[in-house]
Order: sequence, then structure tokens, then C-alpha cells
Amino acid sequence: EHLRDTDLAGYLNNGHFVVILTETGVEGASIVLWRALEVFASELDAAVVGYPADGDCFDALLEAAKARASQRT
Repeated sequence: EHLRDTDLAGYLNNGHFVVILTETGVEGASIVLWRALEVFASELDAAVVGYPADGDCFDALLEAAKARASQRT
């Protein structure tokens, strides 16, 4: 209910979700992530990646996000 009409959220598997903030740059997405971490810090393993800098397709972006999230822990 907090996403814009242009944003996408979906369930991947095993409790993993993806949120795509279309029309949002990495800086704006980082602010959204920071706010989510304030609320869900102990339950959230997340990262911000940008297209095309971090990957040119969904699978590449997902792998980049997984790698970046694992670096945070």
C-alpha cells in the first residue's frame, strides 16, 4: 500500500521479496532502504542496485543485490 503505481513488488521464494522502484535513482532507493532498515532492521537483508550499472537484466541485478546484501551482514 506504500508503493507508487509505477513501483513493483513481488515474492521470489523462501521468504524473499523484490521491490523495484521504477523512476527512482540509486540515491532515492537508498533513502527508502534506510527507512525500511529503521523499521525492520533485525528482519531485513537488503541492498540497492541500479540498472544498468549493476546489471543489464533482472537475474544480473538480483545476483548483484544478493552479493551486496551479504556484504552488509
